[in-house]
Amino acid sequence: MNKICFVFTFFGFVVFSGTETFGQLVWDGKGNSASLGQEISYYFDSTGEKNIQQINELALFGKFTLHEKPILSFPISGENCWVKIDIENRSEDNLILEVSQPIIGDIELFFQDVNGIWKSIKSGYNVTLDEKVIRHHLQLFPLTNEASTYFLKFKSNGLAIPINVYEESHYQKKITRQLLIKGIYVGIMVFVVLYNLFLFFSLRIWVYFHYVTLVIFWASLVAIIEGYILYALPNIDLYNWYIFNPILNTPNGVLYCIFFLELRKYTPKFFKISIATLILIGSYIFWNRFLPNELIVNINQLFALLVLLVLGANGIAAGRNGNRLGYLYSATYLIFFLIASIEVIYINTGSPNYIFEISYVGLAIFFEVLMIAYLLSKRFEWEKIDIEQARLNAQQKLLEKTLENEKIVKEQNIHLEKVVKKRTSQLQSEIKKSDELLYNILPVEVAKELKQKGSAVARYFENVSVLFTDFVNFTQVSENLKPTELVETIHQHFTAFDFIIEKYGLEKIKTIGDAYLAVSGLPITVEHHAKNTVLAALEITSYMDSQKTKSFQTRIGINSGPVVAGIVGIKKFQYDIWGDTVNTAARMESSGAVGKVNISQSTYKLIKDDPQFSFESRGKIAAKGKGEIEMWFVKINN
Repeated sequence: MNKICFVFTFFGFVVFSGTETFGQLVWDGKGNSASLGQEISYYFDSTGEKNIQQINELALFGKFTLHEKPILSFPISGENCWVKIDIENRSEDNLILEVSQPIIGDIELFFQDVNGIWKSIKSGYNVTLDEKVIRHHLQLFPLTNEASTYFLKFKSNGLAIPINVYEESHYQKKITRQLLIKGIYVGIMVFVVLYNLFLFFSLRIWVYFHYVTLVIFWASLVAIIEGYILYALPNIDLYNWYIFNPILNTPNGVLYCIFFLELRKYTPKFFKISIATLILIGSYIFWNRFLPNELIVNINQLFALLVLLVLGANGIAAGRNGNRLGYLYSATYLIFFLIASIEVIYINTGSPNYIFEISYVGLAIFFEVLMIAYLLSKRFEWEKIDIEQARLNAQQKLLEKTLENEKIVKEQNIHLEKVVKKRTSQLQSEIKKSDELLYNILPVEVAKELKQKGSAVARYFENVSVLFTDFVNFTQVSENLKPTELVETIHQHFTAFDFIIEKYGLEKIKTIGDAYLAVSGLPITVEHHAKNTVLAALEITSYMDSQKTKSFQTRIGINSGPVVAGIVGIKKFQYDIWGDTVNTAARMESSGAVGKVNISQSTYKLIKDDPQFSFESRGKIAAKGKGEIEMWFVKINN
């Protein structure tokens, strides 16, 4: 009695727990997906002539074999396979059966309706996407709640066939995620192709074009293995291209290695080995058509292993012989081999599961594309360094030859060296004087541009502040002074002005007679150009007041806005500024008052909130050629 109770208790737990039991998947709606492997059974129809009624009878009589692996996988290729799946849906969920193998030409799902009539749904890559019940590159079948037993009919191709069941809304989210990831992946590949084509057409370096062919072959192989190439080429024969793509890709990879690592230059022995490998694999393109597909797949894998060994050995040999790219190239293919090996395991077992919805071949090729692109950039970087080093070595040899000649004519060269040193010192001194003079005449940045290019391009500056000063009644004052006294006095005042504007970061533009022009905000832009200009102007007025002379009194005007600055002419260079902002600043000065700083509305707006300053509105005042202009006197708060 205890044993009977135990048996009933056990069976009750299994039935009501919502799990798989005795070859059947029980869907209780508590999860989003389930994998089928050990819950299904299969039958090989060697004749391929049995219909669904006969297959159903064989299943009822126990002629199907229970699959013992987690993932459906048949090592025999070309056999007509029937797979029996039992699913009991105890929920209200709509279910989708996913056969997660795009490289199946034809696959058909059979089930009975409520009247016991057998119906079927066809899929596979021979069925176009628009003809499928669910438009997808994998084989998707909506499951009906009317049936619990399903049969799948297809031909085995030796590849693993993961079979999963999903709740419909959850699978729609999975499809959206797949499309996003595939789109990003393809987008990166397209960018790499277009970028390297651009480099090829720009630089005319053929290795870039060769790299493009590699990326195209690699990306197409991923698209074939994962099936999404069907969205671009709906009628492609996936299985044949799954076989044929590596046949073209493998010799192309060897050829790229020969040119990329410059094997003929660095290691002639491995160059010959690579050429022999290339001839062997290249000939395979022509004689593989006489072999069965099953054998071609094995030979492809053998050649892939051979090529990886050759490429790895080439990288090591090139590295030992001085090619710095060699070891990195070898390591890249080693990592590629390790990741791709996981794909071989997946093809045969269906595990481990893909990461980020991308096959392991896809991940390996993605890594390979990025690494080869990196190595390609490093190659030209190091070539440039080597060329520079060769140039330096040539210079060193030339120097050694020169020293040898100097030894032969020692006395003459010693004298010549003294002369050269003396003249070099003189030249450097003159250059220094010339530079100092040029920097004193022009802004430093403009002077450097003039030295480097022979000219300085006029530039537009959006926000600057222009300062104009002028001595009042200068003409009358100058009549009462000797010329030397007049020049000395002006020199004294303008020198003081120079120190003041330098203190506040203004750039002196020029003096025109007794007028002094400076600007803040160029050639280097300054955020507080208006404030700096006003502070400089106020200090100039303070300086002039401190001189206690009525002979020389100043008016100062300031305006802010855009200007154009540059050098005019080709002789006696002079840096100057132009624009309405300059003209308005001159009107500010001429409309000002002795000992005061007169500013325009544009300058006022920039500093009106600064607590350092106080303002006296003058209202609108007529200015020559400008009409009436708003003006303010500004002074600093004590």
